[in-house]
Formats: sequence, structure tokens, C-alpha cells
Amino acid sequence: MIAIWHWLLNVMGVNDESGRWYAFWSGFGANFGEVTLLAGVLAAWHRVNCHTKGCWRIGRQQVAGTTLVVCRKHHPDGKPTAEHVLELHRAHAEAERLKTTLEAERLKSTLKPSG
Repeated sequence: MIAIWHWLLNVMGVNDESGRWYAFWSGFGANFGEVTLLAGVLAAWHRVNCHTKGCWRIGRQQVAGTTLVVCRKHHPDGKPTAEHVLELHRAHAEAERLKTTLEAERLKSTLKPSG
């Protein structure tokens, strides 16, 4: 039993061979950086992965009205075409223009002296 314990301490690098913490940071503690990098890669993959359970594809398309990002296979509208993207862009630009116009008119009406 003592031999197993000594082997475990040796593998983990916690037996005091060259100094109090030298063996730990040279042995088992040196893996902390690798574990951190692996966790970062997994977190990034989870962030960009399709939100459909079991799908490994990269999700690039947001589902309207939600925060879900899915791949083009699982998107309810299918793959967007260039015409569809242009139509959405024009609708957004028009909405922004109307919003700016309404805000300018509202600002003029509040600054106009009543009389």
C-alpha cells in the first residue's frame, strides 16, 4: 500500500524531491495551462455550435425572435438567398429612416413655442 501511495505522490509531483513546490509545478501542476486551453476551446465551440441538440455544425443564422443560432440545415426558413438578405436590409434601412424622421418631428414639436 505504501508503494502505491509513493507512486501516486510521484506521478502527481507532490513529494518533496527538489523543493516545496518544484516537483508539483514540474509534474502534475504543469497540466493546468493545457486544461485551461482545452476548456477555452470547448467553450468557444459551444458558443458557435448549432443550438439544435445533437447537431455538430457551426450555427451562423439566428432564428427570428429568439437568441438561438442554428445551422442552415435546421433554420426554419432554409438558406437565405441574396435577394432575401437585400430585402431585409432595405426594410431595416427604411425603418431606421422613418424612426429618424419621427424623432426629428417630435423634437421640433417639443421645441416649438406654444402660442
